[in-house]
Amino acid sequence: MKLVRWLYLALVVLCLFLLYYSSGYFFVYNNNAYVSADVVRIAPGVSGIVDEVSVTDNEFVTAGSLLLSLQQAPFLLAVQTAQAQLEKVLVEQKNLNTETAEALSEVKINEARNKLAAVEFKRYQKLLKSGNISQQKFDEEQEQYRVTQLEIAQAKQAYQLSLQQAAIYAAEVKDLQSVLGLTKYRLKISKIYAPQDGYVNNLKVYAGGYANSGDTLFGFVGHNTTRIVANIKDTNLAMLHKDKPVWVYLSSYPWQIFRGKVESIGRGVSRTKSLEKPALPYIEPVTNWIRYSYRIPVRITLTDFPKDETAYVGIDARVLVFR
Repeated sequence: MKLVRWLYLALVVLCLFLLYYSSGYFFVYNNNAYVSADVVRIAPGVSGIVDEVSVTDNEFVTAGSLLLSLQQAPFLLAVQTAQAQLEKVLVEQKNLNTETAEALSEVKINEARNKLAAVEFKRYQKLLKSGNISQQKFDEEQEQYRVTQLEIAQAKQAYQLSLQQAAIYAAEVKDLQSVLGLTKYRLKISKIYAPQDGYVNNLKVYAGGYANSGDTLFGFVGHNTTRIVANIKDTNLAMLHKDKPVWVYLSSYPWQIFRGKVESIGRGVSRTKSLEKPALPYIEPVTNWIRYSYRIPVRITLTDFPKDETAYVGIDARVLVFR
């Protein structure tokens, strides 16, 4: 009799064991899920004193709306200084271009004089050989010819120096144009605008405060970007695919079940937490005393969630999927 009871007990345990491990082939229940959305860190690209905060915490704003502005005076002065420096060099460059053109003209004039002097020199050589001119007259003509050659060399040297100086001015103009462009860009980003329709979140910055470049001032949650991220066990992934219907329970909406569908399935997870910003997500597989199976993040889109309701980012969710 006792043996029969033990056999029944063993059979029940075996059935429960088989039911537990085979349930994943018929349905998936996951309570390791949460609400996610497109969350942007609003941070200035330049440092400065906050001049105006145009929004309030939790306010809905449309794309392109002004969120925050730093004091404009330092950025405007930087633009004006860069513009003045560029204009000064452009004037100097223009004057140098005129001098370069004159130097080139001088080279051509001296080349023409030298050509004429060369013709005269050859003629005087013939006259000297025939005895029609004196040696002194020939020497004078020869000296004149050498002078024209020297003038050509000097004119060409002056022209080359002008070209070298022009190259320096051209490089300086490009450099100052870059500086001007950078100051204009800094002026532009000293005002921060909404990247998309969404909600201001965790606003803790006020006019008069100092904002450092790159420091997060507040968060911005994109409108209509809500999704569910469920960390599904690797043994349950076989029954999931894109557009697979799912059921979702949100802790902020008790006694309500929402329909959804699989948006995408992650392609892997990192097995270590060594990297600060890894290319693959890391999901801790171990609690204080139990090691879970590795889990893959699955994105789920809610298909019948009311548009006028709010799915709060970060709250718990539960997901149920049937085969």
